[in-house]
Amino acid sequence: MDYALVALVAAVLYVLFRASRRLLGLALAALERRRGALTSDDMIILGFRTLIPGMLFLPLVTWGLAFVDPLHLPGGLVLHLVLVSISIVLFSFAEDLFGAVSRYPAGRMRAGEHWRGTGPLLIAFWIAGFFLISPLFYTGVALCLALLHAYALSCRSQRAAPQTRR
Repeated sequence: MDYALVALVAAVLYVLFRASRRLLGLALAALERRRGALTSDDMIILGFRTLIPGMLFLPLVTWGLAFVDPLHLPGGLVLHLVLVSISIVLFSFAEDLFGAVSRYPAGRMRAGEHWRGTGPLLIAFWIAGFFLISPLFYTGVALCLALLHAYALSCRSQRAAPQTRR
Protein backbone atom coordinates (compact mmCIF):
# COMPACT_ATOMS: atom_id res chain seq x y z
CA MET A 1 0.00 0.00 0.00
CA ASP A 2 2.83 2.41 0.83
CA TYR A 3 4.47 1.85 -2.55
CA ALA A 4 1.17 2.52 -4.31
CA LEU A 5 0.74 5.77 -2.41
CA VAL A 6 4.26 6.90 -3.30
CA ALA A 7 3.65 5.99 -6.95
CA LEU A 8 0.37 7.93 -6.90
CA VAL A 9 2.06 11.02 -5.45
CA ALA A 10 4.84 10.78 -8.06
CA ALA A 11 2.26 10.46 -10.85
CA VAL A 12 0.28 13.45 -9.57
CA LEU A 13 3.45 15.56 -9.35
CA TYR A 14 4.39 14.56 -12.90
CA VAL A 15 0.95 15.58 -14.16
CA LEU A 16 1.11 18.86 -12.21
CA PHE A 17 4.46 19.79 -13.74
CA ARG A 18 3.26 18.92 -17.26
CA ALA A 19 0.02 20.85 -16.75
CA SER A 20 1.87 23.86 -15.37
CA ARG A 21 4.20 23.95 -18.40
CA ARG A 22 1.20 23.82 -20.72
CA LEU A 23 -0.63 26.56 -18.79
CA LEU A 24 2.45 28.77 -18.77
CA GLY A 25 2.91 28.28 -22.51
CA LEU A 26 -0.68 29.35 -23.13
CA ALA A 27 -0.34 32.36 -20.81
CA LEU A 28 2.90 33.50 -22.46
CA ALA A 29 1.40 33.11 -25.94
CA ALA A 30 -1.62 35.20 -24.92
CA LEU A 31 0.64 37.83 -23.36
CA GLU A 32 2.79 37.93 -26.48
CA ARG A 33 -0.28 38.39 -28.69
CA ARG A 34 -1.45 41.24 -26.48
CA ARG A 35 1.85 43.06 -25.80
CA GLY A 36 4.15 42.03 -28.62
CA ALA A 37 7.47 40.21 -28.37
CA LEU A 38 8.57 39.33 -24.85
CA THR A 39 12.06 40.03 -23.52
CA SER A 40 14.31 38.69 -20.78
CA ASP A 41 13.11 41.60 -18.62
CA ASP A 42 9.56 40.30 -18.92
CA MET A 43 10.67 36.81 -17.90
CA ILE A 44 12.41 38.11 -14.77
CA ILE A 45 9.48 40.25 -13.69
CA LEU A 46 6.93 37.50 -14.40
CA GLY A 47 9.16 35.01 -12.59
CA PHE A 48 9.13 37.12 -9.44
CA ARG A 49 5.41 37.79 -9.75
CA THR A 50 4.77 34.05 -9.60
CA LEU A 51 7.57 32.98 -7.24
CA ILE A 52 6.77 35.34 -4.37
CA PRO A 53 3.02 34.62 -4.22
CA GLY A 54 3.85 30.91 -4.54
CA MET A 55 6.14 31.17 -1.54
CA LEU A 56 3.52 33.01 0.54
CA PHE A 57 0.39 31.13 -0.53
CA LEU A 58 0.66 27.99 1.59
CA PRO A 59 2.01 29.60 4.79
CA LEU A 60 -0.51 32.46 4.74
CA VAL A 61 -3.52 30.25 4.09
CA THR A 62 -2.37 27.83 6.80
CA TRP A 63 -1.78 30.79 9.15
CA GLY A 64 -5.31 32.05 8.44
CA LEU A 65 -6.83 28.61 8.98
CA ALA A 66 -5.08 28.39 12.36
CA PHE A 67 -7.47 31.08 13.59
CA VAL A 68 -10.44 28.91 12.63
CA ASP A 69 -9.16 25.96 14.66
CA PRO A 70 -5.74 26.26 16.31
CA LEU A 71 -5.59 22.55 17.23
CA HIS A 72 -6.40 20.92 13.88
CA LEU A 73 -5.94 22.02 10.28
CA PRO A 74 -9.41 22.76 8.88
CA GLY A 75 -9.94 20.83 5.68
CA GLY A 76 -7.48 18.21 6.81
CA LEU A 77 -4.89 16.58 4.65
CA VAL A 78 -6.92 16.92 1.44
CA LEU A 79 -7.07 20.73 1.67
CA HIS A 80 -3.40 20.88 2.59
CA LEU A 81 -2.46 18.77 -0.45
CA VAL A 82 -4.52 21.06 -2.71
CA LEU A 83 -2.71 24.09 -1.27
CA VAL A 84 0.65 22.39 -1.82
CA SER A 85 -0.37 21.57 -5.40
CA ILE A 86 -1.17 25.22 -6.11
CA SER A 87 2.20 26.25 -4.68
CA ILE A 88 3.95 23.60 -6.81
CA VAL A 89 2.32 24.97 -9.97
CA LEU A 90 3.39 28.53 -9.08
CA PHE A 91 6.95 27.36 -8.34
CA SER A 92 7.02 25.51 -11.65
CA PHE A 93 5.92 28.68 -13.46
CA ALA A 94 8.69 30.65 -11.78
CA GLU A 95 11.30 27.99 -12.53
CA ASP A 96 10.37 27.91 -16.22
CA LEU A 97 10.31 31.71 -16.45
CA PHE A 98 13.73 32.10 -14.85
CA GLY A 99 15.06 29.27 -17.00
CA ALA A 100 13.89 31.13 -20.11
CA VAL A 101 15.67 34.41 -19.28
CA SER A 102 18.72 33.70 -21.45
CA ARG A 103 16.60 32.47 -24.38
CA TYR A 104 14.76 35.76 -24.76
CA PRO A 105 16.30 38.90 -26.24
CA ALA A 106 17.43 41.65 -23.92
CA GLY A 107 14.90 44.25 -22.97
CA ARG A 108 15.41 47.93 -22.50
CA MET A 109 14.93 48.08 -18.73
CA ARG A 110 17.78 49.21 -16.54
CA ALA A 111 18.44 47.45 -13.23
CA GLY A 112 16.88 50.31 -11.25
CA GLU A 113 13.63 49.94 -13.18
CA HIS A 114 13.61 46.24 -12.34
CA TRP A 115 14.10 46.94 -8.66
CA ARG A 116 11.29 49.52 -8.71
CA GLY A 117 9.04 46.93 -10.32
CA THR A 118 9.87 43.98 -8.10
CA GLY A 119 11.04 45.77 -4.95
CA PRO A 120 7.55 46.55 -3.57
CA LEU A 121 6.56 42.89 -4.03
CA LEU A 122 9.72 41.76 -2.26
CA ILE A 123 9.10 44.21 0.60
CA ALA A 124 5.47 43.04 0.91
CA PHE A 125 6.73 39.44 1.03
CA TRP A 126 9.18 40.31 3.80
CA ILE A 127 6.59 42.27 5.83
CA ALA A 128 3.98 39.50 5.58
CA GLY A 129 6.47 36.81 6.52
CA PHE A 130 8.15 38.88 9.23
CA PHE A 131 4.99 39.90 11.07
CA LEU A 132 2.74 36.91 10.44
CA ILE A 133 5.00 33.87 10.34
CA SER A 134 8.71 34.01 11.25
CA PRO A 135 10.83 37.19 11.41
CA LEU A 136 14.24 35.57 11.14
CA PHE A 137 13.33 33.03 8.45
CA TYR A 138 11.55 35.50 6.18
CA THR A 139 14.31 38.08 6.55
CA GLY A 140 16.77 35.46 5.31
CA VAL A 141 14.48 34.34 2.50
CA ALA A 142 13.89 37.95 1.40
CA LEU A 143 17.65 38.51 1.25
CA CYS A 144 18.07 35.31 -0.80
CA LEU A 145 15.32 36.49 -3.16
CA ALA A 146 17.08 39.85 -3.57
CA LEU A 147 20.28 37.98 -4.46
CA LEU A 148 18.33 35.79 -6.91
CA HIS A 149 16.93 38.92 -8.53
CA ALA A 150 20.41 40.44 -8.87
CA TYR A 151 21.70 37.17 -10.36
CA ALA A 152 18.77 36.99 -12.80
CA LEU A 153 19.57 40.52 -13.94
CA SER A 154 23.15 39.50 -14.61
CA CYS A 155 21.95 36.55 -16.73
CA ARG A 156 19.93 38.66 -19.15
CA SER A 157 20.75 38.10 -22.79
CA GLN A 158 22.80 40.69 -24.62
CA ARG A 159 20.98 40.04 -27.91
CA ALA A 160 19.15 43.02 -29.32
CA ALA A 161 15.52 43.36 -28.38
CA PRO A 162 13.04 42.90 -31.22
CA GLN A 163 11.00 45.86 -32.36
CA THR A 164 7.67 45.73 -30.55
CA ARG A 165 4.43 46.84 -32.05
CA ARG A 166 2.48 49.10 -29.75
